[in-house]
Amino acid sequence: MIALIKKNTGRVYQIVFVKSVVSPAVAKAFGESVAPHPELVRLCKMFYKTDDLNSPAMKLACVPKSAKLNFGFDRQGKRTLYPNVSIKNVYIFPGIPQLMEKSFSILSEDLFGAGNCKFFMKELYIKSPEDSIAGPLSSTAKEFPNVTFGSYPELFQRLSIAYTSLPGGSSRGGTRLVSELSQRGP
Repeated sequence: MIALIKKNTGRVYQIVFVKSVVSPAVAKAFGESVAPHPELVRLCKMFYKTDDLNSPAMKLACVPKSAKLNFGFDRQGKRTLYPNVSIKNVYIFPGIPQLMEKSFSILSEDLFGAGNCKFFMKELYIKSPEDSIAGPLSSTAKEFPNVTFGSYPELFQRLSIAYTSLPGGSSRGGTRLVSELSQRGP
């Protein structure tokens, strides 16, 4: 990951997208360390009701030191609650699907121009603990190599309910995958 970012930043790709779980690798690629960002700490404290910087809930607050927060605005002009984070041309998207989708919405016009890019996403909500569906998801992933997907906890429910998010370059593969998973069950 580090070598890929170093090699491609501004040379091969105009924009590099990564998920927040690789923030330490992104920081290292730029010769930086990861640190809690004061604004992100404030937002995480507000949502997760904890001041403990070592809490897993505070992982979203830890970003490369020179990271820029990219807040967007909704149609009423109200600032979004959680920003996208970037460092140079590397955009670090949150792993939580609802926040990732919001981040793409915030940045899509600036990054891709109005109407120039389409993203497809299908969601299947499964009322099972995430660890009980890991095996079936892994087997299904092998059958659909062109669709990227994973399981994530539901953001606004602090329970161990998991769902599978299925972003893909084509709506056809994602639609077939959702249908297949629905028929198989967890």
